[in-house]
Amino acid sequence: MSAQTAAELKRLTPSRVVALGGQASVCRSTVRGAGLDTRPTINCAQTACVAVTFDDGPSSLTTQVLDIFATARVPATFFVVGRRVAERSTVARNTWIEGHQIGNHTYDHVRLTELTRAQQREQMTRTDSLLNDLGMPTTTTMRPPFLAFNNDTRNIGKAVIMTDVNPKDWDGPSAQQIRTFIRNNVREGSIVILHDTVQNTVTALPGVLSDFEDAGYTVVTVDELIPDLRPGDLVYNRTTRYRNAVDFDSDDSVELSDGRVLPPLEDTSDDPTPDH
Repeated sequence: MSAQTAAELKRLTPSRVVALGGQASVCRSTVRGAGLDTRPTINCAQTACVAVTFDDGPSSLTTQVLDIFATARVPATFFVVGRRVAERSTVARNTWIEGHQIGNHTYDHVRLTELTRAQQREQMTRTDSLLNDLGMPTTTTMRPPFLAFNNDTRNIGKAVIMTDVNPKDWDGPSAQQIRTFIRNNVREGSIVILHDTVQNTVTALPGVLSDFEDAGYTVVTVDELIPDLRPGDLVYNRTTRYRNAVDFDSDDSVELSDGRVLPPLEDTSDDPTPDH
C-alpha cells in the first residue's frame, strides 16, 4: 500500500478491512498489512509493550510464523540473513508487506567480532542492497549473529538490538519449555529473541501470544517499543539502552534497569541450515 493509504487507515482505525475483488485484485499479504495499519498508534511509555523478534530467516517455517501473527493481528521484528533473503525473496518481501519490521542479521551469519569494521559494514550493506532491490527500505536496526559484537559493530550506522528474554530455542527445548520460559521471564518493555528456523518455536507461538494478551502486554515492533533509536545504540529492552558514547562489548555483563543482571549473552548456536 501507499504511505498515504496506510496513514489513512491509521487515522480511521476501522474494525474491519474488506478487499474487493479477492486475491486477484489485492494479494493476501497486502490485506494483512492493511489489518496491522488499522491499529491505533501505540505509546509504549504509557502501554505495557513487548517486542517479539526472530533471527536467521527467512526459512521454510517463516510463512507459518506470518500466519500466526496475522491471526493475532500483531507485528514482529525479523532480523534477516542476506543469503537467505536471496533464497526466499518472496517470503522476505511478504514479511515486510504484511507490516512487520525488517532488521539486519548480516549477509553470511558470521561472527562480527572476528571481522574488521569495514568487513562488518560490508555484511550489513550487502543485505541492505538486496532488500532495496526487492523494494524494501534500508534497515536501521541490526542484531549481531551469536549476539557477539564489539565497538566496531556499534559504529557501522545501526542500532544494535539485543535481548532480555532468551529461551535459547535453538538448543532443543520443547515448545512447552519455550513458552514457559518466556512467560516466567518477560517484563514490560522486554525484547524476546526467537528463531523462525525452529519448529518448536512455531508450535509454541500461539500460546506465547495468548500469554502476552492474558498478561496485558501489547506486542509491538522494536521501532514501536523504542521510537527514538539512534545509530550505535545498544538495546536490551525498552529501558536499558547504552548510547554510542558508552564503551561496551558482548564480553560484558549487563545490569538491566529493573535490577536483573544478565551474564554475557553470546548465543553459541551454530547457524542452522536453511531448511531447518
